[in-house]
Amino acid sequence: MARRFVGSLLGGAFRLIVTLLLAVVYVVVFVPAGLLLRLVGVDPLRRKWAPKGSSYWESVKVGR
Repeated sequence: MARRFVGSLLGGAFRLIVTLLLAVVYVVVFVPAGLLLRLVGVDPLRRKWAPKGSSYWESVKVGR
């Protein structure tokens, strides 16, 4: 009985630590990278509005 209780406490602590670690990695790695890309003006998904374009379709390059 006590072993099960301690195991559940450790499992909960493990989940909390993993969640906090992932949050820290996100804030330290991805947020600054995204801000830097926005400051430089990089738009890898090409999401900008192009009212003069007839279509947003892009041809697929076949082969290498």
